[in-house]
Amino acid sequence: MFKGTCGTISTCGSGLGPLIGLMLWPQTDNAKDYLTPSGLRRRLTSLSASDEPDNPYFNINRNKLNAKTSRIMVNLGLLATPFSWGSLKTNIGSDSYTNQNLVLRHPETAEGLSTNGILDQADVVTRNLDVQTVLNFNRRPLTHSFSISGLLGNYVSDHKSSTDAAVGTSSWIRTSFR
Repeated sequence: MFKGTCGTISTCGSGLGPLIGLMLWPQTDNAKDYLTPSGLRRRLTSLSASDEPDNPYFNINRNKLNAKTSRIMVNLGLLATPFSWGSLKTNIGSDSYTNQNLVLRHPETAEGLSTNGILDQADVVTRNLDVQTVLNFNRRPLTHSFSISGLLGNYVSDHKSSTDAAVGTSSWIRTSFR
């Protein structure tokens, strides 16, 4: 089975999400007016920009998270009966995926202000491989009322994950943040 997802979603600088951000925003202010006429972030208070809470609408429209995941899952079962006294069964399963993330924190948000914007990129590549093998010994009568059978098996699990990440700051290009 293969599954792939891709999308761009907004992040909210406070980490609480846009709905909670709106609930915490002062009711006397229209949060929809998040830009000045010149297109910059409209300030709510006289606090420093890094201490002022981010407008939820500004975060939704200017901070971005682009995530792409590709995943493939494969299972294979084999049964062999080469002997009259038993059988050999093997199950092999693989779950492999990549997750690519690109996170943009606008230079006018509280998170990106001190570094003139932040651009993070991270790739995670994961491979999980599991194998189970069972040797089944068929029932053999030893006496009229007593018989014996058995199983012998093993399980191998190999999981590997690697992450590559990079962060960029102070590389603000105004058109890339719109």
